[in-house]
Amino acid sequence: MAYPDYVQTLGTGWAPSTSVSALLTVGVNHTAGNSLYLGLGVTTNTRLVQSIVDSAGNSWTQLRQPSTIGIKHLAYVSDGASALASGSTVLITFNGATNIVAGLVEINRMSTTEEASGSWTSANTSTPSGTITTLSSGSIVFASFSDLTTVGSGTALESSGFISAIEFHHPTQSLHLHIGYREADVPEAVTYVATLDQSKAVAINMSAFPAQFTIIELPGPIARRSILPLTGLG
Repeated sequence: MAYPDYVQTLGTGWAPSTSVSALLTVGVNHTAGNSLYLGLGVTTNTRLVQSIVDSAGNSWTQLRQPSTIGIKHLAYVSDGASALASGSTVLITFNGATNIVAGLVEINRMSTTEEASGSWTSANTSTPSGTITTLSSGSIVFASFSDLTTVGSGTALESSGFISAIEFHHPTQSLHLHIGYREADVPEAVTYVATLDQSKAVAINMSAFPAQFTIIELPGPIARRSILPLTGLG
């Protein structure tokens, strides 16, 4: 399946366990009017986001959150965002200190109003998965998740039809963030299955991962706005 250039990776960031905030620096120019998707992973499941402040003063809306296990995954969007030039920053502040990983992508459309969505918590499995039934043709399905892997390693293999936008590992802790996406050509059931490298697990039995997923549909049709080709960071 061929995909237009409708998603661009903007940057990643992280913070150690002693910090309440993570600073993400934008690595390439974001086009005004295109929306933003922010994925977050933390190792303390009681932590809540207090604020998200970017250089352009954009507003952010939280998407569905999975139930909590040993880690926590969060996802936010900013609709039709004001431009973020390369070198701009996004500061994410929590209500207490925790390890943090963050990833930011640009979406080639004005609106990211959530249509179909789901969230899953997978305790100690090497193949966490979830399914949603899309409502629109030409919509984008985002699958983002956080899991525990050995420091600086671990890989998520995409389900059929999904493209990897961000694969990012905390440099000093066992925390991993992944964001993937695909287009839903027609209303359909979309299942995302991540096959994780079991040799990197740090779960109870050392053969699987606790993971949290957020899977959402952002409505179509795709707004054909100017955007650079996908660039991978992290």
